[in-house]
Amino acid sequence: MRNFKSKFAPVIKEYLEHRKTLGYSDNHEKTLSKFDNYCNEYHSDLEILTKNLVSGWVNYEISRGYSGLYGEISAVRMFAQYMGNGSYVLPITAVPKRPVSVPYIMTDDELARLFIAANNIKGNTDSTIKRMFPTLLRLMYTCGLRPNEVRLIK
Repeated sequence: MRNFKSKFAPVIKEYLEHRKTLGYSDNHEKTLSKFDNYCNEYHSDLEILTKNLVSGWVNYEISRGYSGLYGEISAVRMFAQYMGNGSYVLPITAVPKRPVSVPYIMTDDELARLFIAANNIKGNTDSTIKRMFPTLLRLMYTCGLRPNEVRLIK
């Protein structure tokens, strides 16, 4: 577990342990570490999550050019809900909307060329990879899997 420094450190550790006992991953730990550093540096005197503190952290992250705040803001919201005791919970409407991405649909010709290229991998790759890659690519395509889902198949 990371080394938390702010006055919220004991509660953050307790919250992360609580999530762990419920079977959740530790994906909030990195976010709460960044949040803890911000709290320690800019609001070291506070013992409760105020609107000024939480909004300041969001604006601080946005000013640093970080655009993927959706998950991080959700982590801080859940932490504030866990804390209770009048802690400010950022409204869900304050979470920046994710940009809508339009999927690219390949033509039949593009798909054929993709599969031909996958079948003819060259270079210093292991022969197992040369056999697995075309199969995994076809599995991903036919089942509609994301790259990460294919990678995690056992």
